[in-house]
Order: sequence, then C-alpha cells, then structure tokens
Amino acid sequence: MATTVKALKQQSYGNCITVLSIDGGGIRGIIPGVILGYLETELQV
Repeated sequence: MATTVKALKQQSYGNCITVLSIDGGGIRGIIPGVILGYLETELQV
C-alpha cells in the first residue's frame, strides 16, 4: 500500500494557537471535552 504525505499550509492568526483533539467519546471524553470548552472560551479574541 502506497503512503502519500501532503504538507498542510499553516494559517497564521497572530499569537493564536489552534488545537485539534479527536476523542472516541463516551464517559472518558467528558473531562477532555470540558477542558477544551474552557480553553476555547478563555482563548477567544
């Protein structure tokens, strides 16, 4: 099986950092979801 790697263009939004978290969900996903929600509200410009 051939593997293809593509470079993604980095977007610049000043001093803003974008975090993507993918979780399987369920009960274990509650705490990371709450933390990400808190970070999102605190980091909004």
